[in-house]
Amino acid sequence: MKKLLLYLILLFYSCLSSETNEYKNIISKDVMKNILKDIILMESIKKSYSSRIDDKKIFGDKYIFEKYNVTQSQISESQDFYAKNPKIYAKIYEDILLDMEKMVDSVEVLVKIQEHNDEQKKLFLSNLKLLIRDIKAKDSIKK
Repeated sequence: MKKLLLYLILLFYSCLSSETNEYKNIISKDVMKNILKDIILMESIKKSYSSRIDDKKIFGDKYIFEKYNVTQSQISESQDFYAKNPKIYAKIYEDILLDMEKMVDSVEVLVKIQEHNDEQKKLFLSNLKLLIRDIKAKDSIKK
């Protein structure tokens, strides 16, 4: 009976230790969030501007590996780990969505600023044309 108990304890312990050793190179949640966000953005850019992108290598895995100093196996292992922990994975994607919403808000602000600048340019050009016309009219009167 003692041997059976000892075997059960050893079996239980080995199962625990293999579970914890299974994932040695997990990428942190924050870094994983940034990696996934960059991948999503790169895929979106590739789909939207595929005809305009000359060097497709810019938007490849190599960029991610170099930027975050990670390997494909680390990313795969981390994705496996987070997939087995759906609450953590869901939180990562919620954070990505929040970041994307902030990006959209920033772009909308930039578009409004650009539209305002365009209106100012049009007004300036219109005033400049009027000024040139007035100067020409005064010159023709003097002659």
